[in-house]
Amino acid sequence: MGFRTPNTLAYLIGSLLWIAACHKSDETKPNRQVRAPSDSPSVQQSSSTLRDELLGEEVVIRDSAGLFDPGGYYLPDEAMLIDGTQLATVELWLANAYYGGVLHYDRPQVYVRPYVRLTFTTEAASATVRCEAPVVSSDTVAIHCSESPMGTIDIMGHFVSNAGSLPKSGLDLCRDGFGMDARIVVRRGNATLHDARHKLTCTAGD
Repeated sequence: MGFRTPNTLAYLIGSLLWIAACHKSDETKPNRQVRAPSDSPSVQQSSSTLRDELLGEEVVIRDSAGLFDPGGYYLPDEAMLIDGTQLATVELWLANAYYGGVLHYDRPQVYVRPYVRLTFTTEAASATVRCEAPVVSSDTVAIHCSESPMGTIDIMGHFVSNAGSLPKSGLDLCRDGFGMDARIVVRRGNATLHDARHKLTCTAGD
């Protein structure tokens, strides 16, 4: 008992050296940070797309006095369907009061170019396109989309409020009773596919 052959001693010594080497290797490895599921780009992608795009927009910081900010999601009160494609939302963003981790209602960021995009849906998919808004004021709104799943789209109208008279200025105007009364014209080539007035109700979203 207790007798070790040369082969057995060599095996034991080799095993101890291997274990020591592995332990030393683990000590020299840097600590790895594990990303939480909520931080995964694939999880954040759908909810952060608009935020990421707005962060890339050119802005100026200005006094909020006299600023008219009707930013929000505008939903057609009645379905607008052309060849199986429906206009789902009109997004309009002019200013951002939250930046640097703090609310700045007195000096918001104002987008140099109003950010507008339209979302279209079919039974199988959805698509969002960036558009232009050459005019956005308290009494006039004009939106133009040169390309969309429907065709060329022009939205021309004005803002309305069921809560009373429409304010001439203010931030976060998108609330109950606020919306857009607009004529929407859809053209494809030389053909006019749609020309009618629509009421779109504004919601601030999440």
